[in-house]
Amino acid sequence: MSITKKHNNHPRKTLGHKKITNYEDVQKYFFNVSRTANSIADVNGIIIQANPSFVQLWGYRSLEEVVGKHISDFFEATTDTVKILDVLNTKGTWEGYFSAKKENGSTFIANGYATALFDNHGTMIGYQSSVLDVTRQKNMEHQLNEAQRIAHIGSWELDLISNVLVWSDEIYRIFEVDPKKFGTSYEAFLNEVHPDDREMVNNAYATSVKNKTPYVIGHRLLFPDGRIKYVQEQCETIYSHNGTPLRSIGTVQDITEYKRFEYELRRTNVALQTIRAAIKCWYTVQPNKICCMISVRSSSILTRTG
Repeated sequence: MSITKKHNNHPRKTLGHKKITNYEDVQKYFFNVSRTANSIADVNGIIIQANPSFVQLWGYRSLEEVVGKHISDFFEATTDTVKILDVLNTKGTWEGYFSAKKENGSTFIANGYATALFDNHGTMIGYQSSVLDVTRQKNMEHQLNEAQRIAHIGSWELDLISNVLVWSDEIYRIFEVDPKKFGTSYEAFLNEVHPDDREMVNNAYATSVKNKTPYVIGHRLLFPDGRIKYVQEQCETIYSHNGTPLRSIGTVQDITEYKRFEYELRRTNVALQTIRAAIKCWYTVQPNKICCMISVRSSSILTRTG
């Protein structure tokens, strides 16, 4: 299969011990030496080329065992293959995660990027893909999410160039927001803050970014059913070498239970202070009798006789 691409000829270069004479040679060289699992399939989804990393990642012994197989043979679920090919055929590119199946039947979590290939006439002639095994990273992410869930602490990151906000799973749980319906922007976050606290939160963040200082702030969340949660936010911003704010990172902790405990403690303290102010008593012990003198406010004596 011939894949033609527009390119300019380059002076001959040497990469390692291999002579590179033009753009296509460079492309082929990096395709083969890359640590990502690279492959090319024809329009029918049959693998026609793969690099050593692909062969190794899927647990095959040689390239010959890979070439000629359908790409669905490398997926745990064939339905994933159908969905990805549909996207490639309509949009030209696909990126995402899927469960991959090795030669021995074991599986791993893969992060893949695929593109459709076209000839000089614009006719699609195949697909090219690059895949990484991200099982370890996904497991660590799961462990982090579990730790955040237990501690009721979530993490977030706001890209100030694109205004894209990324929340961890725990923040979605704290805010009780469906990830598919969240706007993933700073404005979307502010809309989730209690209306009476929004200006305070926005001013605190704007001042932090302007003065290049971290901040900690507590605020409320108001839910449609009238419930209120209390959260504490921590944030700091990363800047470029010339002082341009690039991204903000922070955490959110659900402190609702702490606030309830704090409220009950205050109520108890007020009650105790009221009792102390109203009652001044001393006990005298006499044979077969205990007397308790109540303050002048009640001017009475309670006596218990044995």
